Amino acid sequence: MVAINLLLMSALFAQTMKSLSPEVHEYVKVEAPVIALVHARVIDGNGSAARENQTIIIRDGKIQSVSDAATASVPPDAMNFDVTGRSVIPGLIDMHGHMFYTAGNVFTRDGKLAAGGIT
Repeated sequence: MVAINLLLMSALFAQTMKSLSPEVHEYVKVEAPVIALVHARVIDGNGSAARENQTIIIRDGKIQSVSDAATASVPPDAMNFDVTGRSVIPGLIDMHGHMFYTAGNVFTRDGKLAAGGIT
């Protein structure tokens, strides 16, 4: 049974990785369909205090849930990362980028970021 489950998970993993475009795949460091960031300090950016000891479930590259680690339901197929003592600010990407607005870089990484609202 373990071998069958491993085979099914491998097939799912391979299909997920095939569906990513080369541009997106360049930034993927963890290749798993489900990721759990456990014991995170979450700063949501709305001005309230950071929430300690949270679990963030990321499925297919999108945040599925954020909940208290004590009551979180972590999927059995999740790749777990203990991020105790670390802060997570969901939604922020590329916190250091130099944007030079020239005709030549409209189709480069900077142009794509600007088109997506990253300024």
